[in-house]
Amino acid sequence: MNNKGYALMDALAGLGTMLFISFFLLPVWWKIEHDRMDVRKSLKAQQILYENLQSYYDSGYFETEIEDPGSNGRFYTVIQPMRTDTALMRGCVTYENSQREQVEFCDVIKAGERIHTD
Repeated sequence: MNNKGYALMDALAGLGTMLFISFFLLPVWWKIEHDRMDVRKSLKAQQILYENLQSYYDSGYFETEIEDPGSNGRFYTVIQPMRTDTALMRGCVTYENSQREQVEFCDVIKAGERIHTD
């Protein structure tokens, strides 16, 4: 039985596979996971902003800080009338993304219009 060199070939094939997974597939998976978390936080920020704008329009009250365990983050809301036109309200939500950068989502609505969100 002559199997000289086959053990080395098997070891190199296994090492090559592990290196491929480590240097190519894991970083791609990591980026996809972070992007998925960022999209989830972005959607949550939009939901919080429009809920708070509606609450401010209805009662004059809104929550300035919301902690969401589902997206593992804190969201800070600021709502103020526009200086140039008092019929417009500007609302902003600030949160931290997966790269620990501050992200701000803002929108302007008319104060007399109801916001419809599903």
